[in-house]
Amino acid sequence: MAKVNYEKKYYEKLLNSINRDDKDGFYKEFTNAIKSGKLEYSQKRIKGQLSFDDAWINTIIDYLGYLEKIVRNPRLYMQAEENVTPIQSAKKINARSVQHLSSHVQNVQEIRDDGTIVPSKVLSTTYEDTLNIYENRFIMTLINKLAAFVEVRYAQIEKNVNSYQIDNLVVNDSFEWRNYHVDTSFNLKVREDIEDEISKKNQELVEKILTIRSYLRGFMNSLFYNQMKQAKARPITPPVLRTNIITHSVDYNSCLKLWQFIDSYRELGVEVGVFDKDLELDADFTSKVADMIMLNYSLVVDNLNERSENYDLLPYKFHKEKPPVKNNLLVVSDMLNEIDRKSVDEPSISEYYYQRMKRNYKYEFTSTVNSGISYNKSFVNVYRKMLKIENGVQEEIIEGIENHLDDRYPGRSEKSKKKTSGTNVDIHYKQ
Repeated sequence: MAKVNYEKKYYEKLLNSINRDDKDGFYKEFTNAIKSGKLEYSQKRIKGQLSFDDAWINTIIDYLGYLEKIVRNPRLYMQAEENVTPIQSAKKINARSVQHLSSHVQNVQEIRDDGTIVPSKVLSTTYEDTLNIYENRFIMTLINKLAAFVEVRYAQIEKNVNSYQIDNLVVNDSFEWRNYHVDTSFNLKVREDIEDEISKKNQELVEKILTIRSYLRGFMNSLFYNQMKQAKARPITPPVLRTNIITHSVDYNSCLKLWQFIDSYRELGVEVGVFDKDLELDADFTSKVADMIMLNYSLVVDNLNERSENYDLLPYKFHKEKPPVKNNLLVVSDMLNEIDRKSVDEPSISEYYYQRMKRNYKYEFTSTVNSGISYNKSFVNVYRKMLKIENGVQEEIIEGIENHLDDRYPGRSEKSKKKTSGTNVDIHYKQ
């Protein structure tokens, strides 16, 4: 069944309702005024195709099996725990127990005639399996790292699966009509999601991402992950230590490669290709544009006439035009015009500090990040230095002004001599 074009049916009825042959000649006179003005219009079609980089998706899927193996069967470490307990509670006595007793004679209850030593307390060693080893902390940290990596990208991708098309009509006109000057501007954008081969491929990739997210949620709900949390296992900090297990175990070494991949992958993984073309418009379209302007104009005038009494009663609101905002550093130059400028060269001071700020931003930020400091902390450090320089500009200029005022007006009271202080800014950041 063919799709019904309701827009076309409605628009045709609207066009048919326009009286183009009225006896007063309003339609012809008004549309001629529109066309004789500065009428400009254009219609553009824009197509956007969003493509996702599947490298990170496929790489994670390739390594998920190794990670799953470890979560299901992690390495255990037998941890020895020594406690001094009453002899009747001791489960196992070994050479360490005898050595401990020989150096702690207070734990000897009696020594019998035959030389038998009867202890009251003895060092007992118990062995327990623990997951809280470096290699498993590495796996727990990798799971958290992966979850954050995937979520950031999924949040962007889930909203941008389909390609889209935008039809954009722009109309501008300025014309004279009787004793009126009319300016009109019209901008209409119609966006439509479209299904193409790229959209289908994107949908398949989203399904893969959902699979990855499902695995990661399973890992975070596993017995291994919960036991690591209960043991208060601390996340590791890079670089990852190449222990024997991480180096020689296929599973752990594969997880190390996955860690290295997501550490090196800095892109968001979403690319937008935008294409556009101008749509040809003929003389018939020009007439339809004029009809649209006429209808809009008639709407405004009719509304004003119908409600003129009410509108006339409404008071006007006075709005004072705001002066342009001035840079405080530049305002100082106006003050300097009235002051002897023998040793104050304000432009050179500003340029000097400006160059320092540029150099600090480029060098300091890059060097601090390369040294291993986080992006947030590096930015804060550089920002504070730049702020200090900026405050230095103000302090130096004001100090120069005050010195000149002191020379020109020796009778200034000490109370009037005020030196500006730098702004104190507390910045809190999260690593």
